[in-house]
Amino acid sequence: MDEAKRKEFQSLLGTIESHKELEQIGERQRLIERNRHIYRFEELVKTVVVPTLRLCMLHLDQKGHFSRLREISPRRVRLDVHIQAGVMKRGTIELALIDSEPEKLRVDYSWGWRKEQEVHRVDELRDEFVADRVLHLLKGVL
Repeated sequence: MDEAKRKEFQSLLGTIESHKELEQIGERQRLIERNRHIYRFEELVKTVVVPTLRLCMLHLDQKGHFSRLREISPRRVRLDVHIQAGVMKRGTIELALIDSEPEKLRVDYSWGWRKEQEVHRVDELRDEFVADRVLHLLKGVL
């Protein structure tokens, strides 16, 4: 191979290698961003979701109703509610991070035979947000 072709070949290989490195850097950045969202959600569960749900549980327990809070995983929290109103009525709310879209949160409601689902941004997760979701659950139970 003559010198000009060898230089062109080396240049092309260098371009291919730089594209490969840029793709790896981009993938690394996407993973860092994804992990940042996951970490943020896990912190919000500890500092906002669980304390707010415990406060709701306290109020329910004071009125003679049963509730149980379970942290199914660091990315999933569930509250079961049993309302004593003549006939016992049950409801469940579950807040979970959507694995494929870590910047989004899924809220699942269950009232025995009826189910409902909402999707929200993790940035919306505040104590008022959690309390509103519990109120929606209780309205559905009654």
